[in-house]
Amino acid sequence: MHQPESVTIIIPAFNAARFIKRAVASALQQANVAEVIVVDDASSDDTVEVVRSLAQEDSRVRLVRLCANVGPSAARNMAIRAATSAWIATLDADDAFGPGRIESLLQLARSHSAEMIADNLVYFDGRAQKALGPSVHPEPRIQEITLEKLFRSTPDGGQDYVTLVPMINRSFLSDHAILFDEQIRNGEDFDIVARCLVAGAKYVADLAQETYLYTSRASGTSQTVLNANVVVKQTLAWLSHPEFKKRPDRLRIVHERVEILRRRELDRLAGDPAGPGRGAILRLALRTPEGRRWLQDWVIARLRPTNS
Repeated sequence: MHQPESVTIIIPAFNAARFIKRAVASALQQANVAEVIVVDDASSDDTVEVVRSLAQEDSRVRLVRLCANVGPSAARNMAIRAATSAWIATLDADDAFGPGRIESLLQLARSHSAEMIADNLVYFDGRAQKALGPSVHPEPRIQEITLEKLFRSTPDGGQDYVTLVPMINRSFLSDHAILFDEQIRNGEDFDIVARCLVAGAKYVADLAQETYLYTSRASGTSQTVLNANVVVKQTLAWLSHPEFKKRPDRLRIVHERVEILRRRELDRLAGDPAGPGRGAILRLALRTPEGRRWLQDWVIARLRPTNS
């Protein structure tokens, strides 16, 4: 049995041969790491061979190989069930941990008696090999992430709390029978964090610690792509949750999140030179109340006179 502050790092991997070595190496350099479980989700490249080689070099690396592709949620659940440590830390195969991440998070957990702890996520350009900046404004440094903060997450003003990647106490997950929802392939991180918060987890983040390196889409190496329509549908499902139905305050934050998601998607489409075109964006905006409000703001912004 591992020590109370031991950590299992779980890495779901699909066709990750080009970057899995970087992810695993960044995990193994951390203090208190008892095991790194890589779940190969039926890759067709050399991911398995690369991980097997890493396992020969360090016995803490464990490979779980799946015969069929099951998606990131099911792959992570396989690793959680196989884990033996006190804490679970997730790492995407194309991302990396900065030095000292795990040790600092464990100290944060001790200081605040928290079941979930996180650092700040920093966007990292894999091609240029440089950090691009954090996802959340680092002041105040220590923040408790509540359900309200999670649902109201937005890049505006540096409040994108949903991007944080928390380490979670394994006993808390076990005691509340919480795993990743295997029906979800987009937004699975938001879902499990929200369910932990509803179950009573205390979630604390040190936002001055920028040690989760997310490989940005702009660098061309991240495989993470979100489907906005799917994520909106998953958000609306919270309206029927037993802990939400009789709470006007919680119903309100669900609708606020839907508004944020739909506005972000329309902003993305409107700013994409290779996007669907203004006619298609107009039709999309007119389909929902949130879209119509976005369209009104978009028109007003363009009619507003600019200083010459």
